Amino acid sequence: MFPDQLRLDHTWAAELTGFLHRQLDGAPDHDEDDPVGAVLAAGYLRDLGLLGAVTGMAPEEVRDLWRQSVLLTSVAFRMRPGTDEDQSLANSRRGMEGMELGLAAGALDVVRDLAKLVQDPPGASYLGEDSVVCTTEEQLLAYATRDLVLGQEDPGHWLARIDAPTGAHALRTALLVALARANAADARWLCEELHREYLQRIAGEAILRRLDDCVDVPSLAALALARHVGLDLTPDRADPWLPLAVPGLSTRSEGVER
Repeated sequence: MFPDQLRLDHTWAAELTGFLHRQLDGAPDHDEDDPVGAVLAAGYLRDLGLLGAVTGMAPEEVRDLWRQSVLLTSVAFRMRPGTDEDQSLANSRRGMEGMELGLAAGALDVVRDLAKLVQDPPGASYLGEDSVVCTTEEQLLAYATRDLVLGQEDPGHWLARIDAPTGAHALRTALLVALARANAADARWLCEELHREYLQRIAGEAILRRLDDCVDVPSLAALALARHVGLDLTPDRADPWLPLAVPGLSTRSEGVER
């Protein structure tokens, strides 16, 4: 249940849920060769899971929606157009978002499959410092996450190329560095700080009407990724925006997911 200080707009949530279900009617399956349709359906499934997490959906149902979303995201990467066509549909930023969603669902098998496909083509025109598709900074974060998932040697070397991480990426860069170095103390503090910033951002909102405010997916993914690399960073307490039961994590103090 949501705390009293942040009210969910139930009319908005119900209308959006209905819209998402209608959009998914007849959507491609993950074994079909329709990258555009797959990307759209992946987004709808992600959004349904976000809404479900704050409207009483069982953790296993949220987990299944997000798992399906990652499977569909992988379609766009497997069916990447040729070098003479627009390849931005399968950019590393989308790969990063897919890997994070899969980690937040505890679906490491599909995350690994997607991670193997995350790679921008040399000289991709959509890449750039101010790109609205994928910035160079986002690419390097995606590559570091990919290599951590796959257990590659020295995943942190991608992060060393980021001269001065900016904005929301600064904490995530530092956190990935700590995970790459297996520095549990730094990683725990940074994960807590990442979630604290999320809570501060949504604290001033009287009514919840933004999907990204439903669940702190990056922090949930970071906890799951830390567990994957051998670090237990699960907090003493969870809150409605950090549904630990979805990826199958438990609080350290109580052993209860949510």
